[in-house]
Amino acid sequence: SDLLSDSATTIKLLEMYGTYLIAGDDVGNSTTPAGEFLRSILLAQGQYHARRVASDVMTAECNNARKGLTSGGVAPYGLQIVCKKYEINPDEAPAVKKMFQMTKDGYSYSEIADELFALGYTTRSGEKFCNSTINTILKNDKYYGTLIYNREGSPRKKNRVLREQFDEIRHTTAIDPIISKELFDSVQVIMEHRKTHSTPRQNANPEYFLTGYIVCKECGKPMHGNTTK
Repeated sequence: SDLLSDSATTIKLLEMYGTYLIAGDDVGNSTTPAGEFLRSILLAQGQYHARRVASDVMTAECNNARKGLTSGGVAPYGLQIVCKKYEINPDEAPAVKKMFQMTKDGYSYSEIADELFALGYTTRSGEKFCNSTINTILKNDKYYGTLIYNREGSPRKKNRVLREQFDEIRHTTAIDPIISKELFDSVQVIMEHRKTHSTPRQNANPEYFLTGYIVCKECGKPMHGNTTK
């Protein structure tokens, strides 16, 4: 985020309550022209350092991605991190293959979860796979061997400082594949078809015409729609 604009908003909020902020040994009067000028200089300096650090971090992480290395975090189910590289987890990879193949064969997420549980496969916390976990796994490019960093169109790219100033990095041989690219692509087609042709759920939350504009007269909370089929 923009340090200067955020700071200005915070300062205005503090002033509304008749308070002020002292940072470190700063005891100057920021209400005077000289004090306001000094505060602006310090805020600009802080923003410069923050963005410089963010740029250095992004540069380092992009360099890691180009080398096929991870910059940290937890490996997705089916993979493990060894010396900053993704490697296949032999105990989990068969479950990932099963998810993709069963999805291609037309099975539902619930049927896949039941089959995996019957075969002894669970999440890393020992729980039965849920639909959302299976859905997330089926969307992960790493399973066909591709490492993508700073993905174009990702919400994280839009919201993170300086992320939009770096190009997407796609390393197609960074990871030993668990499944083929053809199987992955066929599953994406099936998932997209299910998403656009699924039966509306009861009490779903679609966009209503006056969403956000009508509130309850008694409690002041927003009104919401309700659907039934």
